[in-house]
Amino acid sequence: MLPGSDKLSDLWKRDGEIDEALRRETATIPLVRAPEILHLQVTERCNFACPKCYLPELNATSPETELTAGEFETKVLRPVSDLGVSKIVITGGEPFVYRDLFQVLRCARDLFQEVFVGTSGFFLDDKNTDRVLDTELDCVQVSLDAASDQLLEKLMGCKTARRLWPNLERFVRRRDQRGASTRVVVATVISRHNIHEIPAILDRCRNIGVDSVTLQAYHEYDIIYRPETIEWPARVRYDDDFLRQMFSLVDQVIKAKRNGCHLFPHPEYYFLNLYTFFADRPALKVKCEADDFLFVDSRGYLRGCIFSAPLGHVDNGILSYLTSPEYHRFIEFKNDCHLCTHGCAYRPPMD
Repeated sequence: MLPGSDKLSDLWKRDGEIDEALRRETATIPLVRAPEILHLQVTERCNFACPKCYLPELNATSPETELTAGEFETKVLRPVSDLGVSKIVITGGEPFVYRDLFQVLRCARDLFQEVFVGTSGFFLDDKNTDRVLDTELDCVQVSLDAASDQLLEKLMGCKTARRLWPNLERFVRRRDQRGASTRVVVATVISRHNIHEIPAILDRCRNIGVDSVTLQAYHEYDIIYRPETIEWPARVRYDDDFLRQMFSLVDQVIKAKRNGCHLFPHPEYYFLNLYTFFADRPALKVKCEADDFLFVDSRGYLRGCIFSAPLGHVDNGILSYLTSPEYHRFIEFKNDCHLCTHGCAYRPPMD
């Protein structure tokens, strides 16, 4: 048996059960308002093997299971745009391993006011840099969780991770040479494994000339919400040394913001919540804004948020999903959910 094949077998079995459940007729509820942002995972596949990944069992799925660019356009992009959704976040997995990514990007550029792409940066090489800039994306977010090559390789499970910083530098330099308006953002996920390198990451970002840095907490969750049950995660405890480093980091960031630094777009309370997330999670009170988003994965499943099991499928229609009891039960659930540090970890720095 191939490594991980038992997980894939379970996954496909669950997909069959989900499909059967979603085919059942349900009553509809009037749509109060459309989401603001489409979060589209064009693939769950990736060329890295990050231990912290929340999609490890999907990393080996076949591209044949993914929607084609034409299907994304007709089943997702156009129907969502027609509902009034104005922004799109395209992620993965690693979106650049999706075979027709640029076709999806061009369609998204035509239909949405703002287009955001999240990537590891591995494919922002000489071959793709100008091609990406030609697409006139509003924002490219690059995920970088370490300053040193050694830690970067450890966190991403591959030696080729050492290409990421040089690729970022090249992309920003080429962006500036062309006078392109694409904003470049670095997203860094904070954990006990990299807290000591966060200051070096911030210094490197300043020197390269990225527009902003988004600091996120590592959410050690799998699926929390399922239509039939809610699986609240156990509390994770962090040692005093980590919490001291975290407190110092938050203090430095807030002082930098007060001194006019524009590298950190989030308000001060966001960074205080970052510390609370690690130090006293039961006290974390962050309003969930998942209903501002419409989450669609590569196979067309619709989710309440990144920690939600599928609640619908695009084959049954986007509007049908947004007016379904399944969706509205999730909205009721999220009103009491305070497990994320900032409402939604995938809100792009567009505004």
